[in-house]
Amino acid sequence: MANFKTHITIATISSALMSEVLLSMAILSPREALLLFGLGVIGGITPDIDSDNSTSAQLLFNIISVSITTLWIFMMAYHYSFVEMILISVFSFVVIRFGFMSIISFVSVHRGMIHSIPVAVTIGLALTSTLHYFFLLNEFFSWLLGVVFALNYLIHLLTDELFSIDIGNRKIKKSFGTAFKLFRFKSLSDKIYTLIIYLILSILYYVAPSNELFFDIFSSKETWIELKANLLPSDDIWFNL
Repeated sequence: MANFKTHITIATISSALMSEVLLSMAILSPREALLLFGLGVIGGITPDIDSDNSTSAQLLFNIISVSITTLWIFMMAYHYSFVEMILISVFSFVVIRFGFMSIISFVSVHRGMIHSIPVAVTIGLALTSTLHYFFLLNEFFSWLLGVVFALNYLIHLLTDELFSIDIGNRKIKKSFGTAFKLFRFKSLSDKIYTLIIYLILSILYYVAPSNELFFDIFSSKETWIELKANLLPSDDIWFNL
């Protein structure tokens, strides 16, 4: 299993690449790209909230809580006064850190369903709907942020699986297959959790905003032409030198 340093490094690199590619496609502003980068990094470390190491879990909870609160301020800065933002920020941090995160820590086990494909999709869908219906972001950007979060979540799971393969000794560790999975049926409670997750996933997909514009943009020839045009300097002059 990969450690926290590995996961946050990979999440940072993948989120930066995604942001840069989307900027090159001319479908994001720099401010939107920064928000996407932040949520991508959070997505890349979120699976370890079920860590059985209390110190690591507490550190991760603090990082995620502060990051989400900061991103929330970043998105809503133009809507509230300074004092209002401070009060809302403190309230948001307390709810996320000592409410939501504590509940997850209580009900989850390490390498349980938190480390699974359906949970990645479920959280991505929940984020998409939250950003659209509560933060009033447009349908396309809400879907984009949700997808990037889920992709980085999945990259975390794949990284854990890769670290379960011992190339030097040519053997597969017992942890292989416990991260990038579709279900967990070891016990009755596992079966119930799996069923509940898929039920929530289905409901969230049903209530999610329309993804028509999202697919239209990424299936558009013009979008990819724009990326191709920005891959290299058009005038063969590098770095304006």
